[in-house]
Amino acid sequence: MPPSNSAVTNNPAATATGNAVAVSPELHEAIVDKEVSQIQELKGEVDGTNNPIIINALLDKFQSPEHEVRAAALQALRELNDTNAVPGLENVVKNINDPREKVAVLDAIDYIKMPDATANVPPELFTNPASLNGTNRVYSTNRVHHYNPHYLNGAPQNPVTGQSP
Repeated sequence: MPPSNSAVTNNPAATATGNAVAVSPELHEAIVDKEVSQIQELKGEVDGTNNPIIINALLDKFQSPEHEVRAAALQALRELNDTNAVPGLENVVKNINDPREKVAVLDAIDYIKMPDATANVPPELFTNPASLNGTNRVYSTNRVHHYNPHYLNGAPQNPVTGQSP
């Protein structure tokens, strides 16, 4: 019998339980949206004390057959930036067949393992950049720092002469 054009089989959301069930594209999209919104809710519940629970819940999302759900879970773990997620991600990467997805997970692992460049910066530099009074400014609490020596004291400076125009 030739394959039908209906959204019945080969639909990962329909066959997630092993039973082929007719699922319309709208229902499929609603299922994916619900999973992604659950991931967003988990991100909102992070308070530092419940990280292991949230990490496990996000790692469980990698069992989803939907790429969008797995990508959202990976992004949430990356933003959580907790090294406790690394062993779980290393286990996840063993079961991934898609090379691009595998590279994305390995990149996330490397990112999470990367030491924080701002670990030794005093907290007052993050809360009151004006207190620096023209010294090298660090505005960000993440790994990307917006330091540009050509803009000391808020005015652009000539990199050769050090003078303001």
